[in-house]
Amino acid sequence: MSDQDSFCLEEAPLPAPASGQAPEPQAEAAPPSSPGDSASVYNSWWHRAFHVARLKTIALTMTIGASMGFAAFSVFIRDQLVVFVAANSLPWKVRIKFAVAMAASVSLALVVAFAHWCKTRRQRPRATHLAVRRLAPLAVAGFLPTLLEVRVWQGNELTILILICVFSFVLYRAICASQDAGAVVIQSRLSPRRTEAWYTRLVPALQRHKNVPLILVLAGVAAYTLYFSFHTLQTHYRFGTASFDLGLEDNLVWNAARGGPLFKMAPLGGPDSTHAGYHQTYFAYVIALVYRFFPGPQTLLVVQAFLMGAAAIPLFFLARKPLGSWTGCLIGWLYLLYPPLHGAALYDFHYLPLGTVFLWSALAFIQSGRPLLCMVAVVAAASVREDVNAMTAMLGVILVVEGKHVRAGLLLTCVGALTFGVLKFVVMPRYLDGSQSFLHQYVDLMPEGGTGYPAVLLTIFSNPAYTLKTLLERDKLLYILQIFGPLAFFPLRRWIGVLGCVVGIFFTLLSTRYAPQIQISFQYTTYWTTFLFVFLIRNLEWTRQSLDTDVLKRSRAWLAVVVSALLVSSLQYGAVLNTTNTRGGFGEYRFGLLPGDHERHRLVYNLLALLPRKAKVVASEMLVPHVSSRKNAYTLRTGVYDAAYALFELPLWAEEGDQLRPLIESGEFGVVDVQGSYVLAKRGHSTRRNQEILKRM
Repeated sequence: MSDQDSFCLEEAPLPAPASGQAPEPQAEAAPPSSPGDSASVYNSWWHRAFHVARLKTIALTMTIGASMGFAAFSVFIRDQLVVFVAANSLPWKVRIKFAVAMAASVSLALVVAFAHWCKTRRQRPRATHLAVRRLAPLAVAGFLPTLLEVRVWQGNELTILILICVFSFVLYRAICASQDAGAVVIQSRLSPRRTEAWYTRLVPALQRHKNVPLILVLAGVAAYTLYFSFHTLQTHYRFGTASFDLGLEDNLVWNAARGGPLFKMAPLGGPDSTHAGYHQTYFAYVIALVYRFFPGPQTLLVVQAFLMGAAAIPLFFLARKPLGSWTGCLIGWLYLLYPPLHGAALYDFHYLPLGTVFLWSALAFIQSGRPLLCMVAVVAAASVREDVNAMTAMLGVILVVEGKHVRAGLLLTCVGALTFGVLKFVVMPRYLDGSQSFLHQYVDLMPEGGTGYPAVLLTIFSNPAYTLKTLLERDKLLYILQIFGPLAFFPLRRWIGVLGCVVGIFFTLLSTRYAPQIQISFQYTTYWTTFLFVFLIRNLEWTRQSLDTDVLKRSRAWLAVVVSALLVSSLQYGAVLNTTNTRGGFGEYRFGLLPGDHERHRLVYNLLALLPRKAKVVASEMLVPHVSSRKNAYTLRTGVYDAAYALFELPLWAEEGDQLRPLIESGEFGVVDVQGSYVLAKRGHSTRRNQEILKRM
C-alpha cells in the first residue's frame, strides 16, 4: 500500500542499515546533572512536552476535539436542529449538556494527544505534533451536521452559501496541513508476501477493465436523461409548462418538421410571426428530424435532458488525457450533479444549454487531433443559437492565450466572432425593423439618446464606477456564490480563469432589472458552466504538472475540496440528491403528481377531444403547450388573432381576460363545453352558456 494512501497515528520505523554498511556513530550520553542544573530543567519531561506540543499543536488538538464534540451534539439534537439554528430555540438543560459535551470532547482530545506523546517521546519528540496535523481534516466535522440538514437552510440561501465557502477554505487548509505532516504507514496484519500478491492481482485487473470509467460516465448520462425526462414530462402532464417557452418552441419545431416558414412561431405574435429576430436556432431543423416521428412537446423535453447530460461524455475525454480516466469519470459526475445545471433542465425547453455538448466536443477533438470532427462540432454549436458563437470565440481566445493549440484557437475565434456578429447585428435586426432584441435586459446601462449594444458597451467602458454599482447587488452576490461555491472558486485559481468569465459577466451580471439572468433556475447558467468545468480540468492539470512540489501536492487537496463542496451544494439546492430547495424557472419546483393533477388532466383532454386536428386555437398560458403541435396556436396573453377555438382556464389572468371577455360578451365566441374550471369556446357557436361563464370570469 502506498504511503500517501495509508494512515496511522504511529510513524513508520526507521530503516535498518544495509548489510555491510557501518552504523552511524551514536552521540555520547550526557553525564547526569544535578536537580538544580538548567540542562536538567530543559530535559525534564514537562518542559519537553511543552516544547514539542507547541501552541499551534495544542490549538489544533482543541479545535479537532471541539469540532467532533459539536458534530456529535448536532446529531444528538437532530430533531431540534432546525429550530436551534433558525430561531436559537433550545431548552436550557440541553444547552448545559452541550457545554459539558464540548468541554469533554476537548479534554478527551488533549488527553489522547498527551497519551500519544508519552508513548513516543523517547522515540521521536515531534511524533505527536505530526500525528495531530495528520488528523487536521477532522476539524471540519463540526460543519457536516448543519451542512447536510436541508431543512435548516430553506429561505436562507446566502447564509448556507457563505458557510459552504468557509467549509471549503477550512477543509483545504486542513488537508494541506495533513499532507505537510508527511505520509503514515498502517501496520498490516498480512504478511509481505500476501500483500504483494494481492497488489499484483488488483492492478492488472484494473488495467484490464480500463473502460470502466467511461462506462460509469455513460451510465451517469443515461441516469440524468431518464431522471430529468421523467420529471419534466410529469410537469407537462400536470400543466406546469407554459406557452413561454415550451409552447413557442414546440410550435416552431412542428412547423420546421413540415416545411413551414423559417422559424415560424405562431404563439409569439400571430399566424405570420417569426422568431428569427429574437434567436437564430437552426438546430430546430435537426430536432425536427426526430420530431417528425415523435411529434409533441414531450420530444423536446427528452432531447433537452439527453443533450444536457451527454455533455459529460466530451468532458470526460477532455479530462482523461491530462488527469487520468478515473479523475475524468469523477469530473463527469460532478458536472451531472452541478446545481446550476438542474434549473435549466427543469424549466420548459431552451436551446442555449444544448450548445455545451458541442463546444466541449470541439475542444476534445482539438485535443485528440481530429480537425474535421472539430469543425462538425463547431458548426453544430453555431446552429444552436447565435450567442453560442460568442462562447465559441471566447474558447478560441483561451486556447490562444494558453499557447497549446494556437492555430485552432485562432480559427475558433474568427469563426465564432464572425458568425455571432453577422447573426446578431446584420441578420436578426432585419426581422425587427432594424432594432436589436433583448436590449431591455440592459436598460440601466443604456445612456440617454443611445441605441443598440454599442451604447451599452460605451457606458461600461466610459463609466466604470456606475457599472460597478449595478454589479454590487445582493441578488448578484447570491448568484455568484451559487455558481462558484460548488466548485470552491477553484476555476479562478489562475488569472486565465477570469478570462473564461467574460461571457458570463456580460450576458448575466451586467443585466439590469431582469431577474431570470441572475437566477440559477434559468438557462443562462450555460454562459458559466461551459467555461468553469474546462478551467477545473485546466487548473488540476496545472497543479499536477507544476515543478513546485507544494503546488503538486495540492492537486489532490483541491480535488477533494471541490468534490466535497459540490456534493454539499447539490444536496442543498440541487435537484438530484435532494428536492426540497429546488427551483426551476420562476418558482420552487414541484416534483411528483397529486391526485388532483390526474383529474385536471382528464378534464382538459376531454375538451381537447372536441378540437379538430387542424383547427386554429388560442389558449391560456399554461394550456398552450398542449395545443401547440399544429400550424397555428396562439396564447391569450398576446391576442386571439384568427383563432376558431378558445381553450381557457378560469379564473383568467388579467391580460388574458382583456383579450377574451369582449369576445364572449359580444357573442363572437360561444361556449361549447365546460369541464370543471376549463372552458372550450368556438367562434360563431351558440351563446346559450356565455352568461354562465361571464359570471365565473
